[in-house]
Amino acid sequence: VHLDFDRLRIYFTATKVPNRYKLEAIDPMFLFRCPEYVTFLTPDAEKYPLPNPSYLATHAACAKVAHLSGAAEHI
Repeated sequence: VHLDFDRLRIYFTATKVPNRYKLEAIDPMFLFRCPEYVTFLTPDAEKYPLPNPSYLATHAACAKVAHLSGAAEHI
């Protein structure tokens, strides 16, 4: 999953619930055996901060643009 995230194949879309995201993909095959939703939790927010929602939204936008433009083939 981490490699697919790095290659912009999968991305997180925010939900109305704080720190809960819908896992989405450019192609549904990348979501095989993945949960539909992911909730980020941390035992210590200072030591292990949760992902920044703005960064996740930027990643999702980049994934969509890269695939729509065809640039994802070169990533």
